[in-house]
Amino acid sequence: MRVEVRNLANEPRFLTLTGVAYCPQIGTNLVSLQRLRQQGYWWDQRDGQDVIRHCNGQVLCKLSQHYDQYVLEYLPVSMKRAAFAAREVRLNSWTEKKPRKVDAMVWHRRLGHPGPRALEHLINHTHGARISGPLTVECDVCGIAKMKRQEHREPRKRSSKPGERVSIDFHDYLKGIHGFTSCAIITDRMSGISWDYYFEDRRAESLLAML
Repeated sequence: MRVEVRNLANEPRFLTLTGVAYCPQIGTNLVSLQRLRQQGYWWDQRDGQDVIRHCNGQVLCKLSQHYDQYVLEYLPVSMKRAAFAAREVRLNSWTEKKPRKVDAMVWHRRLGHPGPRALEHLINHTHGARISGPLTVECDVCGIAKMKRQEHREPRKRSSKPGERVSIDFHDYLKGIHGFTSCAIITDRMSGISWDYYFEDRRAESLLAML
């Protein structure tokens, strides 16, 4: 618990209280003078002063009077009621929330589709975020964005009579019988009948002779 106190120059500073207890029947926050003395602080009322000093004489804070009571920090009645009135939230090992575990695909989309190295950096350098599952994700959007070549084949129109439209496919292989190094397959689009021709080379004369 942290309360805002004032020094002799009326400058704000924060005092951290440990070992606090929640008592719903008490309408204000109480600070034990005995606990302060155990920590080496004491209440100095000499010369009309009301300050809390350390054992070395250094002033920790000054006290103020409200409703015939000495207070470290005065919180007006207009403030919203709370169990512990504090001006800021400080997270520690006791109050910090547990890290949220989310699937790797969720963080992959939140961060703009990064790679596995960026997700690994998130785990090692981010508080409150953890990834469940493997770091490598299969993302269709990334696959489409990073592809270099896309095959697009439209259905071919069927010919109305044999021999009207044919297709020629060439295939290379190692030099074989009779010195052939390539093969051409001619397919009739209507009947599906194929003929194969073999070449020693692919010069224009050989192709014209095949056709």
